[in-house]
Amino acid sequence: MSLSLKRFRIAVFGTGHFRNPDARHSIGLRLLQRYAANKGLEFKRDPVVNGYVAHTVEHQDHDQLYLIQQEILHDTMGTNFSGGMVKSALRKFEINVTNFIVCHECLLCPFGRYKMRKFGKTHRQMSLTSIRNATRTDNFFRLGIGVGRQGLMLNEKRSFLANDFDLDELEIVDEQLDMLCSKLDYYLAEKKRYLDRKYVMKRREQGEHCEFEKPNFLFHA
Repeated sequence: MSLSLKRFRIAVFGTGHFRNPDARHSIGLRLLQRYAANKGLEFKRDPVVNGYVAHTVEHQDHDQLYLIQQEILHDTMGTNFSGGMVKSALRKFEINVTNFIVCHECLLCPFGRYKMRKFGKTHRQMSLTSIRNATRTDNFFRLGIGVGRQGLMLNEKRSFLANDFDLDELEIVDEQLDMLCSKLDYYLAEKKRYLDRKYVMKRREQGEHCEFEKPNFLFHA
């Protein structure tokens, strides 16, 4: 007799301004919107999270995926709201921060490239810093999407990131987002397999017979 595997909840957060999706600092949000559209998911405002949430069907037999985007990036004083919003979302949906990924713009990564990493410095990326401070850990995954241009001063960075992509850049971004949606699918599948293996080993250590149920990620729109 084999045990059913534990169902997991995983959250993905896209940094950016909901009302300005074409800005460079909103490329993480733009990816999330593309990913939701591909999955047939619809964002709805959540007053507890103070942002917009799209999620797969909530069922005890299915893994659950939550996509989270913020309504307001920061206040007039420049205080970033990402951390408080993410903390509220993780608490409401009962998601461990280790099952959380942030999609964000990355100035250190060349335009058209990306990098996935865990831990590491925030490099003064405001949303990452805000999330790290709010959750009191840097033990979460980050998908950094390159927007180009290293070596800018702080005031130059803010201006550069707040500006929209030009038309030529948008064509490249559009192709890149399709590729990143596939990469996100692959990452989530690998994350699920890792969690399954960890769960199986724990049950086996307790003397129970437990086998992998299915190798694929079970999300239902």
